[in-house]
Amino acid sequence: FVERRLPCVIAGSCHPGIDLPNADLDHYALCRHAAGVLLGAGHRHVALLNERSDRAGDIESEAGFIAGVRESPHRDAREMIVHHEHTSASLARAVQRLLDAPSPPTALLVSNAASYLTVMSVLAQRKQRVPQDVSVVSRDDEPFLSFLLPTPGRYAANPQAFAKRLLKPILQSLRGEPVIPRNSRILPTYARGDSLAAP
Repeated sequence: FVERRLPCVIAGSCHPGIDLPNADLDHYALCRHAAGVLLGAGHRHVALLNERSDRAGDIESEAGFIAGVRESPHRDAREMIVHHEHTSASLARAVQRLLDAPSPPTALLVSNAASYLTVMSVLAQRKQRVPQDVSVVSRDDEPFLSFLLPTPGRYAANPQAFAKRLLKPILQSLRGEPVIPRNSRILPTYARGDSLAAP
């Protein structure tokens, strides 16, 4: 699309050097905030469980999470980025490795709502209570998360606001106008839930 100069609008994030109009959540700011939320609750060893991918939003998530920990005033804070293949088996292995580590993290940020279900299942099998033993927050939101107990801490964006961010550049493209702004980012709202507690 870039090389052929075809008009399009991306629902998602673009990699650097891809100059296409796009709209997405601000994954960097979201995960930076999430790191601060976990550290603010008293956690000092935190981990991001992220699908192994080259998607721009996932890369921005990792950068924001790392920045949130390393730029915090807590000099003893440590972060881990743990990748998985977005299958239940791969996620289970990743959680098992974390729990079996000499110094396991006390709080997890999970970058996909469906992955959150698997993480909670593995923790239950290991008799790890949420949030008494491990705190778990979801980067993403889906309606089914509201049926879980404890209610997950998660980041939610208004779908209508997202649709509006996409509609404006689509209409500009259809009219042959320059799309401004080229990169539109939405800050979701953090819903604390009951899955986060002090370590």
